[in-house]
Amino acid sequence: QFANAGLTFLVQGGIGFYTIGGIFSVGAKGVILDTQLFLTPESPLSAEVKSFLAKLDATDTQVLGKTTAKKYRVYARLGTKIVKEFVKKEKSLLELSLKERSIAFQKDILAERPMFDSKDIANSLLPVGQDIPFAKILVDKFRTTAGIIDGLLSQAKNQIAGVVDNFPIREGVEVTKQLGTRFPIIQGPMANVSESPEFAKILADEGALPFLALGSLFPNQTRTLIKGTKQLLREKPFGCGIIGLEANKTARDKHLEILREEKPPFVVVAAGTIQQAKEVQSYGITTFLHTPSPAIFAEAIEAGVNYLVLEGMECGGHIGILTSFVLWELSLHRLQAFEKKLKESRRKITVAFAGGIGDRFSAAQAAVLCGALPALMHGVFWVGTAYLLTKEIVGTGTLKPLYQRLALNAKETMVLGETVNTRARSIPTPFAKEIIKRELERLRQGLSLKERKHQYERDNLGATRIAARGEIWNPEGEDDKPNRFMPINEEGQYQKGNYLIGQIVASLRCVRTVSQLHQELTSNAKETIIQKTQTLLPHLSSLLAKKITPREATLPVQGLVETTEEQVEESTFLFDDLEGIAIVGLGCVFPDAHNIKEYWNNILKKVYSIREIPAERWAGKIDIFFDPDKDAPNKSYTKIAATISDFKFNSLEFKIPPKVAQNMGRAQKLALLAAKEALTDAGLLKKGVDNSKTAVIVGNAMGDEIRVNYTRKVFLPEVLSSITSSPYFSHIDSKNWQALEKSLLEKYEKELPVINEDSMPGELSNIIAGRIANIFNLRGKSMTTDAACASSLAALNVAVKVLLDKECDAVLCGGADCSLDPTTFVKFSKIGALSAKGSYPFDARADGFVMGEGAGFVVLKRLSDAIKDGNTIYAVIRGLGASSDGKGKGITAPNPLGQRLAIERALIRADVALKDIQLIEAHGTSTKVGDVVELQVLQELAEKSKPATIAIGSVKSQIGHLKSAAGIAALIKTALALHHKVIPPSINFDIPNPKINWEKSPFFVPVEQQPWPTPPSGTRL
Repeated sequence: QFANAGLTFLVQGGIGFYTIGGIFSVGAKGVILDTQLFLTPESPLSAEVKSFLAKLDATDTQVLGKTTAKKYRVYARLGTKIVKEFVKKEKSLLELSLKERSIAFQKDILAERPMFDSKDIANSLLPVGQDIPFAKILVDKFRTTAGIIDGLLSQAKNQIAGVVDNFPIREGVEVTKQLGTRFPIIQGPMANVSESPEFAKILADEGALPFLALGSLFPNQTRTLIKGTKQLLREKPFGCGIIGLEANKTARDKHLEILREEKPPFVVVAAGTIQQAKEVQSYGITTFLHTPSPAIFAEAIEAGVNYLVLEGMECGGHIGILTSFVLWELSLHRLQAFEKKLKESRRKITVAFAGGIGDRFSAAQAAVLCGALPALMHGVFWVGTAYLLTKEIVGTGTLKPLYQRLALNAKETMVLGETVNTRARSIPTPFAKEIIKRELERLRQGLSLKERKHQYERDNLGATRIAARGEIWNPEGEDDKPNRFMPINEEGQYQKGNYLIGQIVASLRCVRTVSQLHQELTSNAKETIIQKTQTLLPHLSSLLAKKITPREATLPVQGLVETTEEQVEESTFLFDDLEGIAIVGLGCVFPDAHNIKEYWNNILKKVYSIREIPAERWAGKIDIFFDPDKDAPNKSYTKIAATISDFKFNSLEFKIPPKVAQNMGRAQKLALLAAKEALTDAGLLKKGVDNSKTAVIVGNAMGDEIRVNYTRKVFLPEVLSSITSSPYFSHIDSKNWQALEKSLLEKYEKELPVINEDSMPGELSNIIAGRIANIFNLRGKSMTTDAACASSLAALNVAVKVLLDKECDAVLCGGADCSLDPTTFVKFSKIGALSAKGSYPFDARADGFVMGEGAGFVVLKRLSDAIKDGNTIYAVIRGLGASSDGKGKGITAPNPLGQRLAIERALIRADVALKDIQLIEAHGTSTKVGDVVELQVLQELAEKSKPATIAIGSVKSQIGHLKSAAGIAALIKTALALHHKVIPPSINFDIPNPKINWEKSPFFVPVEQQPWPTPPSGTRL
């Protein structure tokens, strides 16, 4: 998703011979190796330490600090004394608050030294990951650091090329004949969820292999479920999942009896043994076995089990201890070791990859591993959580709607049962948080593990059924009877339910049909690999052609750097207020552009949207208000503007009665259209999206020009009264006057809007935001900002703060301005700010700005949320500066000091130098003084830049100055430029302003569009 957002990213952790191709397949720019290189000749570790590390397994680690804000993975075996000491230290800190506990524990961790001490290596605090065994695999295979790098890059290249040519997760691939499906996709059984023959039929019809979860179902329930599924699916296959644990012995043994009788086509044994799998196989049933470690995976192959599930700890529900990448990587190496035996017996292993697969990105990575050893295995997907976000699972009554709503809104998961070695991954609900609170309290009380585990299981009894089925244990019911459970309301479900879910839920932000999900996991995943690797494969080839010469290891191995308590506190707890703000949605109605696509096309095609203002905007009487003489009183010396033509507003589209719409100002109407486009683009208008924390902040400085018409209507009687009170009135014939008065009143009544209860809301600036919030049911903050021509940028300032403060999770931010009435023109004329000729930013012809109208909006999210939600990210805001001119020459005159302060503050906040920027969208109003002052300030800040290295432009050259909406028009243009990687042209720049030294200036005005490649710094700014 970083790649989808156009961001550069590297991946660290779990990088191995088989996983590296998957990482590159979704657009990673590189990988980071650490423990993988510990055993190379270049590593500065001693021979004794290397010998010790070479014997470690992925399970020889433990996470310390489970109850603190930061976690630390270190080497640990049962007898590792130092780890036991730290576990004891952590337990002693449970009386403290989370913040105090975290600071104290981190201080202890960082104080521990020396590390990698060869004298007592088995009792050292070693920061190693689960991928530590990769080190021996890689050094045995490639010997040196250079060899490992070459080997991994070569493997990645071959893997990706192979998968592109022969994608393993597609309709009709060889393994589907064994499964009896269209796709190599299996729906993993989910306790209390996978109990619906109806949903199983939909899955089978859409090409997957469904599994029922027998769990702890009573015998009659089990038989009824299996028979009902057989009857409904007819010839199509399905499977049953059983739990092999001794703790589930009663239900398990009954289930085995029923399976022997009913013989469903497939069975999967979870938390069981190889012997159990072999027993089910003996019933004539194709049997999958969950193998939570590479060792068990290898033992199962040796024992003749051909269908194996590799489920990483990213999965939902009960989880193991190994991450998907580590489990998958090490298991494939084990499989490779069986190559000779498998080929001799013409045997292939079907390997189901599970844990974190749910969208095109995860599917693309897993698909690369599925295709890693085609001669030895059939790779298939084992999917659970993603099915919880399908339309049909709720439609068939398989899952309660609340479960799906909580999943849609889940941005993270939490693991219950860490302290009692019974881990389960869940949505962070009040129930889940209470369970963890109780775990810590019992730990603090010093209860035995057996007692703590017993109480934990008692707390969880029935909680997953409450969540999935909306049913609670009925104390008066009978086992294996319909009355064993009774319904519970939605509030009870929320408070008492345990909502098991996989980590992939944080990346799933929409409800799909099952068919759409299968498309996402197959053809969309393949397309992702193709798109992300078009330039990668040639690049890998060029890298492999270079000879890598590693430097000799000369630096001693040191312990962790000492950290003060103040530094610990800051790094652990302070919110990073420099987090980027992502633009994830765009919408506009601008001159000659009724949407974003037209706006961008107009910019590139250099469309000039300034023309004589339509007569109807000035009551059909332009000449009454216009006089080319700048000194003419109460007149405008210009009559040009950038107006929106062919604008039609369908009020019924927004469920607004036409009579109400008659009293709505033009700015409100444009704003609704632009807001709808932006919200739709950001995915916030999809069904099921919770907008309770979506804010609306709109820049507007002058309300709406409809107010002028109300004013004309209200003050007409005063004008008539002035006439009748004139001494010359007596010379007018009374009949003629009555006819004239009646005619005027009727004319105004007919041509001007009726003044009623809708008039005031229709003209007020603050109602623009309120109207949007009302129509689209946005329930976050709603407000309008007024900062004159910077109003929409003031809205942006507030929006960024709202997001950084976590007051809201999304903000619709923008501006709307349609004030092109004669009054506005006359007043600006008296300032002398307008041009009667046109808009020429930075050109010698610049003599004033040209007014325009329009509405534009962006949808903003915190960058981390945008990435989690899978949004399209057009651009990222890293810094925003604001200032005031303070005391200057005049209230309307530009002050260089104020401008400089705003720019410097933005640069400091973004931590960039102006010389590193490639494009500036300037204020560029086309005024004689303003353009020169703006360039002078910028040149002072970029004094060390080379000439003509920074493009500068202004969209006002095309659509004029939109006043309150000018800033948002500029922001949208810049976001589109970043998104499309194009430096857009700025028009009407024919005669460079002679007051600017262009030869030495670091700035140039691009008159044609140019490609915008990524600079050496890695970031387009």
